[in-house]
Amino acid sequence: MRRTIPKILIVEDDNEKFSDISKIVRNAAPAPLDMIRAETAREAERLCLLIRPDLLVLDISMNISPGGLGPMKGGFANLGGMDILEALYYSDALLPTIIVTGFDLFKAQDRKSEYEIIGLSEIEEAAQTRLGKLFYGCIRYQGKGWESALTDAVARWGRS
Repeated sequence: MRRTIPKILIVEDDNEKFSDISKIVRNAAPAPLDMIRAETAREAERLCLLIRPDLLVLDISMNISPGGLGPMKGGFANLGGMDILEALYYSDALLPTIIVTGFDLFKAQDRKSEYEIIGLSEIEEAAQTRLGKLFYGCIRYQGKGWESALTDAVARWGRS
């Protein structure tokens, strides 16, 4: 059962992207709402378990360090957002989730080699497998159409 005022956790480490996403979410979600931001994967995981948001808007390419080292200093984890989903899955604490990412290719660890490149469709498939009916979509933050795709995903969640 949803709270009277929904809590929406936006997991995003880039300020400009967070601003863009939060405006769309605020306009598309049921009002009023309580919007919370996490800037690192560790902070996001903690907040998911602590506050149990009604909706998780998740960046996949997340900084895993609490200090936010950024991509140029080795603090960037291409699949940090998927680590959050995995942790929630294994904690039996899955949440309604929308994925928003600026990338369409990701570097992932592979047992056979140092890394492999996986595509956005594989990320979407993995999220769908883990989340089932709690998955509201995977949106590529770039170019035309991402705003309406995010609006539609948030609206679908709001009607559920």
